[in-house]
Amino acid sequence: MFNGDKVYIIDETPTIIKSIRDNIAKGYILNGDFTLTPTFIVKDNGKFAHGETLHEAFFALQEKLYDNSTEEERLEAFRAHFPDFAKKISAKELFHWHHVLTGSCKQGRLSFCTNKGIDIDKDAYTIHEFIELTQDSYGGHIIRKLK
Repeated sequence: MFNGDKVYIIDETPTIIKSIRDNIAKGYILNGDFTLTPTFIVKDNGKFAHGETLHEAFFALQEKLYDNSTEEERLEAFRAHFPDFAKKISAKELFHWHHVLTGSCKQGRLSFCTNKGIDIDKDAYTIHEFIELTQDSYGGHIIRKLK
């Protein structure tokens, strides 16, 4: 308990839940110095993920869900999530899905974006453009299978 709120340990993180709707919770992370950081928590298939925003929590969960998947399962999930390869998708969403597909680390993806002049908060690409842009970089052998 902390200030009258029950503290749950979610992914080894002390978490206070203030509201729950379906598989989404909103609350706070209890930090070691007893300060609180607002957080969103999402759950699926017995896995949880935190995020500063609901969007970040959702993508963190997606990454966790697919970390132990086969390459073909990850490719199928990508194709199911993006059925229209001509539609513009935010660079931020593609940034997260690159990890799902290839296992790429965040720092490597950030470096790639910096080197290519990609603003993950503002840019958008079609899946065709995403393939062309990333097929010769880390995990390119997997990206090329999307064609």
